[in-house]
Amino acid sequence: MVISKQYLAGFFDGEGSMRLRSGFSRRSPLSIRVELKVTNTNLSILQAIQNEYGGKIRIKRNPSRPCYTLYWSNIGNIKPILLLLVPYLIVKKPHAMLLLEYLKHRGGPKKIRLSERDRAVFDELRAINAGARVAIKRAA
Repeated sequence: MVISKQYLAGFFDGEGSMRLRSGFSRRSPLSIRVELKVTNTNLSILQAIQNEYGGKIRIKRNPSRPCYTLYWSNIGNIKPILLLLVPYLIVKKPHAMLLLEYLKHRGGPKKIRLSERDRAVFDELRAINAGARVAIKRAA
């Protein structure tokens, strides 16, 4: 099965998540990691996407039925996927554009200190995601 860029973009718009994740480690006071994820209960479609675009699949056990997450967390894999998706994304386009800006500005995955611009992009992406959650709650 061939998965087109357009199909993948639609899948991300509906089922995906694009985010910067913060955390602390022994080596640095604050680390920020880029993550792309698509979650679904249909393993075969995620495997087809994985065959075409890479990534790793995790099984998330749900009491009613299994759920699967295809994710990318390697910066070297994330940027090419974002560049493929951006022309076709609708809902997640602002997220993808901010992540691309962050990756361009950041330079590499292992800088210890965050610049003011890094922090601004991180905060802006968080605000977009928070706004989406608020809109979903209002619609429910």
